Amino acid sequence: MQIEVNFQNKEIADKVLWILERLKNDGVEIIKIHDSEDEIKENFQEGLQEMKLVLDNKLKSRPVEELLNEL
Repeated sequence: MQIEVNFQNKEIADKVLWILERLKNDGVEIIKIHDSEDEIKENFQEGLQEMKLVLDNKLKSRPVEELLNEL
């Protein structure tokens, strides 16, 4: 069984993760930890790297429609 949970409070999330870590020997597996703030930062950094490659003529720019669809 898998359960997906969304926490609004990072402190509560950290406490739940601490408990889950202690249950690993009982078969609990933490598959993925997703932090939306980290994802936003990563996407922004990837976008900046892509823009630099375009400016250096190492990558062809994409149509604006693709950018708008990603947003």
